[in-house]
Amino acid sequence: MNQIQSVMLSLTAVMVALVVATKELIMCVAGAALRIGGHLFKVGDRIEVEGLRGEVIDHGLFSTTVMEVPPTNLGHRGTGRMLMLPNSLFLTGSVRVEAQPRQFAPHRFTVTLEEPFPAAEAMRRMQAAADAVLAEDLDRATRFHRLTAVKHGIEISGPGAEVTLGTTDFGKLQLHVMIYCLVQDARELEQAVLLDFLSAIEAAKTVNEEPPAHGLDWTAIARQLAANPPERQSAA
Repeated sequence: MNQIQSVMLSLTAVMVALVVATKELIMCVAGAALRIGGHLFKVGDRIEVEGLRGEVIDHGLFSTTVMEVPPTNLGHRGTGRMLMLPNSLFLTGSVRVEAQPRQFAPHRFTVTLEEPFPAAEAMRRMQAAADAVLAEDLDRATRFHRLTAVKHGIEISGPGAEVTLGTTDFGKLQLHVMIYCLVQDARELEQAVLLDFLSAIEAAKTVNEEPPAHGLDWTAIARQLAANPPERQSAA
C-alpha cells in the first residue's frame, strides 16, 4: 500500500506539472475554439484586443497574426508592423471588431474652446461645418445606415452629424461631434470640419471686435499725457 500511495502521489505531481507547463497552450487552443465557435472574426477584419489594434491577416491554433493599425485619429493605413497575438488573449479580454474601411460608421471627436465664445453660436457653426462636409455623400450614408439598422435590429448613431455641448473640469466649453462617414475617410473629414469651424470662429471674432470710440486711440493719448502733463494754472 505504501508503494502504491507513493506511485499515485508521483503520478499526481507529474500531472500537475504538465498542466502548469502547458496551461498557456491549453488556453491558446481554447481561444482558437472560441474564435471558431463564436464566429468572432475572420481574415480581413479589424480587431482591437488589450489595446492592440490591427487587421487580421492569418490565424491558427495557437496564435493570430494582425497587421498593426494606428489609432483612429492618426488614420487607417497600416504601420507595416505585424503582431503575433496568442489566442489566449481572446479568453482574458474583450475583442472589438471594427467596421471595415469601406463601410460607414460613426466617428466621434471633441473640440475644446480655450477662449470664451457664445455656446449657441459655437454649436450652430460646428453643425453647419459638419453638415457641409457630409452633404456630398449623405444619400449613400443614409441608405447604408438604414440597411445596417434593419440587419442588426438595433438603432445606431447616424446618418449625418450630431453636435452636443459639454464642459471641461475647468469650465471650458467643449463640442462633442459625431459624423457618420466612411471609415477610411474619417480622419480627412474630421480635419475638414475642424478647419471650417475654426475659420468661422476666427472670422466671427474679427467682426465682433469694435474699433475705438470716435476713432481715437485712448492708449496713445494716455501715454502722451503721461509724458507731457498739462501745466496747472496758478490761482489768481
